[in-house]
Amino acid sequence: MPHDTPLIATIVAGLGLAFVFGTIAQRFRVPPLVGDEARRERPGGDAGEQIADQALATELAELGIILLMFGVGLHFSLNDLMSVRAIAVPGAVAQIAVATLMGLGLSMLMGWTVGAGLVFGLGLTGVLVLTLIKIALFIALMLVVGRRLIPWVLHYIAHTGSRELFRLTVLAIALCIAFGATKLFGVSLALGAFFAGMMLRESPLSQRAAQETL
Repeated sequence: MPHDTPLIATIVAGLGLAFVFGTIAQRFRVPPLVGDEARRERPGGDAGEQIADQALATELAELGIILLMFGVGLHFSLNDLMSVRAIAVPGAVAQIAVATLMGLGLSMLMGWTVGAGLVFGLGLTGVLVLTLIKIALFIALMLVVGRRLIPWVLHYIAHTGSRELFRLTVLAIALCIAFGATKLFGVSLALGAFFAGMMLRESPLSQRAAQETL
């Protein structure tokens, strides 16, 4: 049996130290979360860096963010999303303009010509526009396909009568969509999980899904 178990060591170190510092925090009547933050900020690193893999610790933290944002998405409807479009669209246009002007200003501070500065600023704008396009494509896919497919899958699994399989399906939807959004569209794991939860909310089984997520 192999003895090199970085994942287990990371989980043990993280939870063990969180328990110790959380208990101390509780003793002084402060939230345990404060103790966990003290563990993170203490001299010597996070989560027992001598025995834990920091890269794995970061990924485990991302896993927590995925589940958190999935739960948040379960409490948002499409109407909630559409209600902020009047702010989001002008905000995106403003970001593009600011990126161009910042690129121009930075280049002029470095002694570049106005023409070169505009090219540099437009390059930054191009990156931002590409990112926004990818996010828009992901959102469109979720609205067209995910809105129908995710509730259908959940209904199909619910009819099997297996609570364990239902719970597994909810977690699989959250994790797979978050991971796929990142790999295919460059969208953050958090945003992917949020939209997964929001699409699942379209199903009458969303309340049960929220309970299973907890």
